[in-house]
Amino acid sequence: METEATFGLRETSAPPWVHKCGPAMEIATDRANFAKPVTVVFPVHFPSGAATGEVSAILMFGGVSERLRGGELDAAAGTFTIKIDRLFPIANGDSAPGDPNFAAFPTIVPNVDPSQRVVLPKEDGVEYVYLKSVEEEALKLLPDVKEAIAKGRAAYAAMHFKLPAELHVGLRPLAPTAGAHSFGGDSIEVNTAHPSNNRRSSLESSIMHEMAHLVQQTAKMDNLRALHVELNMNTVHPEVGRWVDEGTAEFFSTKICPNYTADFILRLRRDFPLQPIRRWNDPDCHEYAMGIFFCWLDTLYDGTELIREVYRIHMTAQIVESTLAEDRAAQRGSFDPLIVLDSVLQRTPDRKGRQRNLRAVFADFLLALLWKKDFEPVASNMVNVEQVFGPAGQIKLPEPANRLDWDLPDGPAEARVAKKTETVSGESWQIVKVIQITSKTMPAKKETGELRISLKTPRNMPQNSAVLIVFPTRKVLQEPEIGNASTPVRIADWDECRSATVWVVDVSRYGNWDLGVTAEFVPVSKTTDTKEFVLTMDDFSSGNWRFTRFSHFNVKLKREMTTEEMVKALEGPDKDKHESRWMRLAVDIGGVKSTLYGKLELYPTNRFGSFGGDVHTPFKAGKYQVSATCQLYGKTLQVLGECEVPRDPRHVEEATKELAERTKSLEGYKARLEKTKKGSPEDPGWLKEQIVKDLRTIFDQQLTLRDLDAAREAAKEAASYGLAQYEQGCTMMLAELALIDGDPATYADLTKNISPIRKEGPSYIAEHFVRDLDDRANGWKWFQEYAKQPGVNALVPFPRPDEEVLK
Repeated sequence: METEATFGLRETSAPPWVHKCGPAMEIATDRANFAKPVTVVFPVHFPSGAATGEVSAILMFGGVSERLRGGELDAAAGTFTIKIDRLFPIANGDSAPGDPNFAAFPTIVPNVDPSQRVVLPKEDGVEYVYLKSVEEEALKLLPDVKEAIAKGRAAYAAMHFKLPAELHVGLRPLAPTAGAHSFGGDSIEVNTAHPSNNRRSSLESSIMHEMAHLVQQTAKMDNLRALHVELNMNTVHPEVGRWVDEGTAEFFSTKICPNYTADFILRLRRDFPLQPIRRWNDPDCHEYAMGIFFCWLDTLYDGTELIREVYRIHMTAQIVESTLAEDRAAQRGSFDPLIVLDSVLQRTPDRKGRQRNLRAVFADFLLALLWKKDFEPVASNMVNVEQVFGPAGQIKLPEPANRLDWDLPDGPAEARVAKKTETVSGESWQIVKVIQITSKTMPAKKETGELRISLKTPRNMPQNSAVLIVFPTRKVLQEPEIGNASTPVRIADWDECRSATVWVVDVSRYGNWDLGVTAEFVPVSKTTDTKEFVLTMDDFSSGNWRFTRFSHFNVKLKREMTTEEMVKALEGPDKDKHESRWMRLAVDIGGVKSTLYGKLELYPTNRFGSFGGDVHTPFKAGKYQVSATCQLYGKTLQVLGECEVPRDPRHVEEATKELAERTKSLEGYKARLEKTKKGSPEDPGWLKEQIVKDLRTIFDQQLTLRDLDAAREAAKEAASYGLAQYEQGCTMMLAELALIDGDPATYADLTKNISPIRKEGPSYIAEHFVRDLDDRANGWKWFQEYAKQPGVNALVPFPRPDEEVLK
């Protein structure tokens, strides 16, 4: 064998489905692609009776293969020549069965088909090829294949997706499990031996799925080429993104082929929500079932546009967390489609004008799929859906092995157990545990009270990265209550409930955190007090202790008010009982004022409603007077009181220790930087990076210790080094100080050029400032002027001023 390449070659074995006519060569090289094509020459021989015009090269690696087009056979010389520009196949899924030991390294082998290939004339840029040995099966399928290809090209073109100008479609026997497969960004092969392809609807949906893969491959290869990144199996189809590739391909199959939805629903399994988004290559094809997630997104957004934007950014330099090379190696930033999707969602208003992150959307998805079951294609396939997830409006529990069953309170009257705790964990973006809590109160003992369900997360876990979703059951299943590590769920009148179903959901980036779940029965005596409104304030020790402090404030309608009275008071006689209404809550804590607007949810099956939100608290620790006013359609209730904003001694101790260590480190780096002026060989650029890193940490610790002047000096000093890679980080430090100072104009000016705040800035600024300004009218006027700037998105995630909300 001859080659112009400088890589090593050694002969190896090939799987039995390959009809090799020359040696299978395993390629050893540290080069994954080449500046120009490399010519490889194989010695070939042919089995008795084989036609010599059927030779092709097959590129294999890790159980995936791609049939390379081109190549030149010299029968007289006994050689086959092929040019290659990469050593990895570009394919979605296995194209052949066999031992996974085959093609453990990149392997190329000349292949001779056992029968003549029939190449049909191109039709509108599409080349169709089939094997003579399966001519009867191929010709039977060919009309439907052609029709499906034409339909798919038209559909994807109408959705403004890029497909190659020329397509190559083959009909041949493939792996028994594959209806079709795609490779190289421009080729599809249809399995003539797959029984489902005899059904036109199945064949069509399979081809739409594979054409979606061609769209994905084309987009990713274009993006990688622009970055001068090699094209190989690991870069074009990294494991971290397989769920997106397969899920979106299934979504487009359902979108283009309505008859496919019933078959698609059959992919859902009962434990689907107990598996992480990223799971793939498993027996139940979880990554294919993830198509239902994109169907759900299509109800909130233009799903096609959303997916197109994801693949426009995926594998580009638009989201860089460290460096491009490090991000690619670690599969993060633009190289993790989950991060890309989160970024796209946060700057894309949904059909209700909301700009939400993936955490919020994912929690809604779980509710829509497992409880409401009111979106397509779920709603129109309820016969099959009910077998998996139960009827609409009900929750089907997982198998006992996948849940915890608690009784609370528990035990005999003389030794009651009022609290139970368990630590659970699982991967990200899944329900890591379902807990079924049964009410075992003793009516004869007049055992009354509420159930409190709380979540404890590790100190270093990002805020709001785990969620409690709790469904109480009285006579029937109630609307869910939502909680997190700072906001426990409280179920009033636990003695009147039958049970509660608790979902512990991990929505962190990587998962596997230890989440402590505690359920406690708290005795409460019944009262005849029937005030219309009850205001409660959660523990002030929770919240963001690093800079601006927050606490969660709740407004509740007491359940002694009947459903009819509640609807009459809040909505009027002609309104739909299921519709929510806006409520205004003004809170003054030690002179720090917040005005919240939220929806008071009305649940006809549950005789109380609630609304809550985060309010600002003073920056410094201490005791403060509290004034809260709840206003709704002319009804007003004011509550006066006192609260304490503590400063956690653990945070003070940690910050003091860290501040001392970083200050010493900073002085050392500054001294070494000074020596470079006298000829020291150290890299001054690297030393400046370390100094800025230390200053950023010192900034954080000074905020924790509430020393604003020192924090401001650290931020200014860090910015003075002018390091491009830390420019945004330094600017955000100054912006955080503006956040604390309550200066929206400065914050807006500092963040207007920072991505992703550049596009979502107005909404972000409005959320932090406009709704919290004491003078709402002037605050709104300021925002309206800001929103007139070119390129500013004026959508905001809450309603207009008081008179428009409360009239």
